[in-house]
Amino acid sequence: MRTQDGSGRQVNGGGSGAEGDHVTPTRVTALTIEVVQRGAVRTTLTVSLAAKPAEPAKEPALASP
Repeated sequence: MRTQDGSGRQVNGGGSGAEGDHVTPTRVTALTIEVVQRGAVRTTLTVSLAAKPAEPAKEPALASP
């Protein structure tokens, strides 16, 4: 389901209320987009994205006796 946000852009919506609250961090190393223009002309665009992985949750230190 696609809806419009306040700025008029279309955004993906729908699903349960908790959707989007728990996001699993991912790392994208390379994205290749191939565009075919006017017959045999082929343009390849390679975009490298470096997403910083999420910091692991710090557990409280255990008190030693």
